[in-house]
Amino acid sequence: MYEIINHISQFDETLKTKEEIRLKKEKIGNHEFSIISYMIAMPNTFNSLLSRECRGIVFNEKGEVVSRPFHKFFNIGEKEFTQPNKLKNIIGYSKKIDGSRAIPVLVGNKIIWKTKKSFYSYIAVNINKFYYGEDSEQDIYNPEHKSKPFDTKLDWTIRDLISEDKTPLFEFVSPDNQIVVKYVNTDLVYLNSRDNKSGIYCQMDRTIDNNFNLENFIQRTLLEQEMEGYVLYDNDDFYKLKTIWYIDRHRAMDNISIRELVDLILDNKLDDIIANLYDLGCMERIKTFQKYSEEILNYMLQFEKEAKEKFCLYNCDNLKEYAEKVKKERPPMKAILFSMKRKPEYEITLKNIVSDYFKEKYKNKVIQFGSDE
Repeated sequence: MYEIINHISQFDETLKTKEEIRLKKEKIGNHEFSIISYMIAMPNTFNSLLSRECRGIVFNEKGEVVSRPFHKFFNIGEKEFTQPNKLKNIIGYSKKIDGSRAIPVLVGNKIIWKTKKSFYSYIAVNINKFYYGEDSEQDIYNPEHKSKPFDTKLDWTIRDLISEDKTPLFEFVSPDNQIVVKYVNTDLVYLNSRDNKSGIYCQMDRTIDNNFNLENFIQRTLLEQEMEGYVLYDNDDFYKLKTIWYIDRHRAMDNISIRELVDLILDNKLDDIIANLYDLGCMERIKTFQKYSEEILNYMLQFEKEAKEKFCLYNCDNLKEYAEKVKKERPPMKAILFSMKRKPEYEITLKNIVSDYFKEKYKNKVIQFGSDE
């Protein structure tokens, strides 16, 4: 079911053939890590076992896996093989936590947390601050600094799992990190652990139901309130099922502005909505959303390609000379070129540029659907 991963070189072909999947490097102290993740999901992004692992998998300088997050799994109804009539052997389910993925990595002798794509994302910084309490951000990201975790027992458990070459998988929830569902307390919720090489998961904390009826479960779940949904399991894979209440909070059911749609696409939230639209039989809506997804990705890839070409042309050691060359460019290109020069982490700038472009292009456009589509 899962690809055995021994070395980062196994991803060479995937990175070469799928422009939406990227490798980036991040340093923590003297330790350098390579992170492979997709930028935006297209219909064929996850069409192989290996590409389904491109959700923030981390490698050390030797090319060894040191962190293997959840593989990409799909919503019920999203793919041909996840249609309800194909899922005959569901053995259990667990409630889906509506937070941000939190993954601990051992850096030297210190636990540093990351989110899907980075150790330094806004959420990752907040997770590390929560974990280490009063330490400054500078001290937290210093592997030599002895920071004290808020829960030493949890820290020992995480270290034990990592020593067994496993990745502990958590969800970070907080009143300050509300996605849709409200949480009163800040917490790290343990979900599972995964073997770094084989990809096999440990025993899930799940409900086992020998008399499980999927059709009844889907109908009941769609109508539940104040929750995201469930993850269902058989012996081969996982499957997501979201409530209509949750999807409706993303405002994509009856009418939606292009501005809202752009955010859903760039935040990789559209696939969950499309899966529920399948259940509701809204095929015209799905085709419309996928059309805009392709337009946005194509623009993003073309803009980035142009920026990289210009960066190679203008790049030099003298910052003043570089700025002089760049200033003649149009404002969005200037922004990305300065971001590329200052640091390799320019993805946020790129995303903002693409978002601004399409929100301006379609600023007054609202997509409306009839109830009988």
